[in-house]
Amino acid sequence: MRPDLGRFAPPFFVCLFFGCAVCASQAFGQAKQKEPLAVVAGQPIYDDDLLPFVQAQVFQLRVQEYEVKSKALENLVNQKLLEAEAKKKGIPTEKVLAQEVDAKVPEPTEAELQALYIVQERTAEKIL
Repeated sequence: MRPDLGRFAPPFFVCLFFGCAVCASQAFGQAKQKEPLAVVAGQPIYDDDLLPFVQAQVFQLRVQEYEVKSKALENLVNQKLLEAEAKKKGIPTEKVLAQEVDAKVPEPTEAELQALYIVQERTAEKIL
């Protein structure tokens, strides 16, 4: 029996993608670092000089970028897997979703619907 390695594909590709991105950005950053961003009273200001002032904000932006790219990659991988499964079965992707997802999700119970209604009602009251 062959092990299922499909679950390792998304994390592997995320690591590979971001590893390449980091290497490329570092190489590009080193080449550009030698040129000053500005010169004030004869004194050059380099990109590294900005770091103490923007480090926290840049970190937050990089975390956001990582999250956005990770989610996009995950969605694209899932879409490609869905398309491959649909092609393998010879049916449209919507039908694969109907067979593999929709058919396996049970209808909500009356109690679940009531709980959802109460939560949404309270949320709407807080907003108003």
